[in-house]
Amino acid sequence: MRPVLLLSILLLSSTSSPAFAADPPRLRFPADCSLGENCWLMNLPDTEPEKDKARDYACGTQTYDGHDGTDIAIRDQAEIARGIPVLAAQAGTVSRLRDGVDDKFSNLSEQATIRKAGRECGNGILIEHDANWTTQYCHLRKGGMKVKQGDKVSAGQPIAEIGLSGISDHPHLHLTVRHKGESVDPFTGAELKSGCGHKSNSLASPLWAERVETSGFNLYDGGLTGETPDFGQVSQGRTPPEAGYKSNQLLFWFVYFAAQKGDRIDLSITSPSGRILADYQTVQPENKARQYLYTGQKMPKGLPEKGVYRGEARVTRINMKGETRTETLRREVEVK
Repeated sequence: MRPVLLLSILLLSSTSSPAFAADPPRLRFPADCSLGENCWLMNLPDTEPEKDKARDYACGTQTYDGHDGTDIAIRDQAEIARGIPVLAAQAGTVSRLRDGVDDKFSNLSEQATIRKAGRECGNGILIEHDANWTTQYCHLRKGGMKVKQGDKVSAGQPIAEIGLSGISDHPHLHLTVRHKGESVDPFTGAELKSGCGHKSNSLASPLWAERVETSGFNLYDGGLTGETPDFGQVSQGRTPPEAGYKSNQLLFWFVYFAAQKGDRIDLSITSPSGRILADYQTVQPENKARQYLYTGQKMPKGLPEKGVYRGEARVTRINMKGETRTETLRREVEVK
């Protein structure tokens, strides 16, 4: 989602030069989590200036029209309760801060009210850095602030926790980087309005202090169950119970971030003896921030064998260079 933090922020106008006069910041990754393990990149900044079109920094589709930041998602609402710290990306001063917005999914009517109030960002923090750089942190957990307005912070210092406040369809942190009021892509160091595909010009210098990998498929959860999965419940951290020998159906479910149109998805379930119980293939029809899928079959007399049942999800993608990549997620359940 595209958050806006309206806390009487006066954004400075840009001179729109192709290179920055001062050395750009070196940004710490802004969440205390491990990519691919307990957090995932959901959406990247949109670098396409033309309306109703969207391209990420590599001219790919891991973004949407007008998205001005980097979305770092956590697994579910249960992770909010555990507390995933948000870290200051660079040393600076807390310029603006808002707390008190509930962590919740909002319906269309509620979203309209939130937009009217200018609170799409939910609970948020704005930090000012040297040379007219700022970082903005959105969808923070209610009551999870670790700083107050006017505080000096150091790079990597905990400042809040990831939440679900504002307009957000999944628990995540939204980070926007700006220079003189213009949004900048931390993956290239270029202003978003300058477009995608930077290779060897003065703007092609990532702001991250360490490499942030964006090429993964973000397969982040799955399981074998005897109940039809409710993915609304899954997003809240309540996953379907594991299958047992009395289950009258066996289903394998999985979810992944940043699904791209054309992804080939293969799902399968294998019995302890190696027999294929379910085999399903599909092609992703559209870009989606999150995709939920499952396959399986009825088992009217319960699961037929004792031992370990295995579910597997494979996602295969051909990138813009014609290179093919595949990622796999596997889950097991033992029936005694």
